[in-house]
Amino acid sequence: WLTPAKSLVILFAALALSIILGGCGKSDTPPVASDATNKLCGAIQDTGLTKHCVVDNRNSTVGVVIDTNDEAARSLCVDIANKMKPLTADLTGQWKLQIFSPYRDDKPLAYCVLQ
Repeated sequence: WLTPAKSLVILFAALALSIILGGCGKSDTPPVASDATNKLCGAIQDTGLTKHCVVDNRNSTVGVVIDTNDEAARSLCVDIANKMKPLTADLTGQWKLQIFSPYRDDKPLAYCVLQ
């Protein structure tokens, strides 16, 4: 069976896991932002420009992957932001749209303010 030392390790592991999982599922933004950003990602994906849309609530960013160049990305960013204004009206704070290349994801090709 288990030695006292192994029992103690299992107990601490279980406690640590429950603390970690206790924070899961809790949004760090109001539900309105989550609903709005989910709708926004869905609408952007429906345009056919991208299949990848990621929301970062902590940094108030929506990132999309589009196969384009820097110059076109800047223009696209503004166009997407303007067309999505009805979906971003409920967002609080300053949210940004970021466009990433499928070949390089460490730095956005372009970013612009949503709203």
